[in-house]
Amino acid sequence: MGSFTFDKDNILINGNRVYKTLRVNHLKAQFSNRFGKKIKLNYGIEYNNKNYSLEYISSIDSIFQNFDNNTVTFHAEGEFYTSNKIVYRAGLRTEYASHLNKFYIAPRLSMAYKFSNTAQISFAYGMFYQNPIDDYILYS
Repeated sequence: MGSFTFDKDNILINGNRVYKTLRVNHLKAQFSNRFGKKIKLNYGIEYNNKNYSLEYISSIDSIFQNFDNNTVTFHAEGEFYTSNKIVYRAGLRTEYASHLNKFYIAPRLSMAYKFSNTAQISFAYGMFYQNPIDDYILYS
């Protein structure tokens, strides 16, 4: 699967011009394998490429800033069915963000109990990471 985003803003504020451009490419591959009736393995990889730029032009000054970020993630999750009503999940997600130059490892665990076809209770634990918003990266 893949997607592409292109957004270009041309803003006039009190006689000053602001141009913002955002380009994003996203690719994702998801796979699944069953090992008997009670064990399932889900795994996949994602790639995001983001280019963000901002140009400010006034009668006194002009400023241009931009950044590129490449993010690569891999995830794997095992589903373990102990009965028709109980499922346990254990997973791991790894991520590398180029603009932060950081590598993250995020474990995840969950358990779900199904009371009926319309009622279920779940418990989950996990570590999650999120990239900063674009403007924060641009101005810091």
